[in-house]
Amino acid sequence: MSAKDEQMIVRKFLVEFYQPEPNNDLAATKAVRAFIGEYSAKWRIADALRSLLDRDLPPGALMNLVDSASGRLMDDDEEARRFLTMVFHDNAMDVAVDTDGLDEDVADEENADRQR
Repeated sequence: MSAKDEQMIVRKFLVEFYQPEPNNDLAATKAVRAFIGEYSAKWRIADALRSLLDRDLPPGALMNLVDSASGRLMDDDEEARRFLTMVFHDNAMDVAVDTDGLDEDVADEENADRQR
């Protein structure tokens, strides 16, 4: 996934849950509730957020993303990185599961069993 795609996914998530809600805890609670049972969608957001945090981006990129998408003003990229890390943890993104990948793994195992 490209950095642009990751930014678009993260932006959409922040706009939907954080921009309208100034309280970070309430925003996270609403997001967690919205993704109950939506494993693939949550995985895509978690994967995009994780990858975005791991990237070396141009100066100001994270700050501008968070400022414009979440409605929170960041002083610099490091503050934006801390905010996005908090969002990642508050939304339990670290336990998101790639269910599409699991389905592929199960299918591969079933095919291997049939061939034996």
